[in-house]
Amino acid sequence: MADSTTADPNNNTEQPKKLFPNGAPPDVIDDKMQEALKNLTVDDLVRGTTPKDIEERCLSLCQAYIGGTWSQAKSTEDVVVKRISGGLTNQLYHVQLKDTLPKVANTIYPDEPTDVAIKLYQAKHMKNYEDGDSERLTDIIVLTIISQVGIGPKVYGIFNDGVILAYHKHEQFRPKHQKDAKLLKELAQLLAKIHHLNVPIRKNNNWLLTEMRNMLNAGYANTDVKGLVEELDLKQFKNKDLADEFEEFEVLIKNLKTPIVFCHNDFRGSNILVTEPNQKILLCDLEYSSYGARGFDMAVFLTEWERELFDFDSFTMPETEVIENFVKLYIEECNEIVPGYAEKPENQLTTVVNEAKIFFLANFMFFLVFMFKQTESLIPQIPYDAKNKMKYIDKYYANYLNIKKRLIDDKII
Repeated sequence: MADSTTADPNNNTEQPKKLFPNGAPPDVIDDKMQEALKNLTVDDLVRGTTPKDIEERCLSLCQAYIGGTWSQAKSTEDVVVKRISGGLTNQLYHVQLKDTLPKVANTIYPDEPTDVAIKLYQAKHMKNYEDGDSERLTDIIVLTIISQVGIGPKVYGIFNDGVILAYHKHEQFRPKHQKDAKLLKELAQLLAKIHHLNVPIRKNNNWLLTEMRNMLNAGYANTDVKGLVEELDLKQFKNKDLADEFEEFEVLIKNLKTPIVFCHNDFRGSNILVTEPNQKILLCDLEYSSYGARGFDMAVFLTEWERELFDFDSFTMPETEVIENFVKLYIEECNEIVPGYAEKPENQLTTVVNEAKIFFLANFMFFLVFMFKQTESLIPQIPYDAKNKMKYIDKYYANYLNIKKRLIDDKII
């Protein structure tokens, strides 16, 4: 879902980053697929055609929404446009105004930007809005609020099929940042602030669970599950059909009594920017944000604990001490925002930690059904292969069941 980038657009000599620096998981991928994956780079994830007139479009947008010095540009020769991601949900471009133009006072933006990011929307992978609602109305509302409270990049323009944002050179939040106590505390505080925002969107939108059910149904409709389970000897599916497991999972989540808050819903490292050089944390890509259970955001973040980008082979829940540390920081900030928060039973440390663990399981189920519904490759260079997909899902299913057993053994569920 993420569309952020770590690339420096001014550095054209940087070597492309390998998608699988340590090799793809060999036990679930055949030799032909392994060879295809070996030399993939992050740049290979770019999807969709870059419009031929992208320079003209970006310049025109900046002139219309920012003005000032941008209005002095006579042609696309005065700007540099580089595609920096894109994207399962968006295409993102870095637009830089050349310093050869004379500066013009900008009464609207005294700190006029010379670098911006322009995001062009593509079709969403999931439907987080109700029938009759605008697909992007919620996004615009959320983006504006996040910008105004300083949690996300500043917004300079909102147009029909995209937005203009402040550009920040950054790193994504990865294990080295997880080990930085200051940054981890700042991130927990930021999550607490998000969860206490009052955003004027639907409060009863249970889209995530509904979408998971739809993805599961699509997987069964589009895949010869029974045949592949027998042919590939998929042990987890043989032991218990995924549809039966989902029925139990759905009951578990529906019966949870957890506070409903405004959630990011994709609170992972790719969407958490550590800006350079001041190491301020900003959030991006809130296209799937909505009201929901607070534990889901915590779980999504913790799923990546000590895992590098594209590490698809190590899926274990962090030790309880790790979860407790993050949750303590979160509760402390919530108590600063709403005095007395920490005294309520539903906000006690053990309660919130257990909630995060249950939604850790939910996050696994989400990706199980997300992969299960796929009928085409998410990486253009790698052809879709139903057999490899099912082998990988069976392995992922085993991880899900291991986590579930741990929660049962610990009497959390």
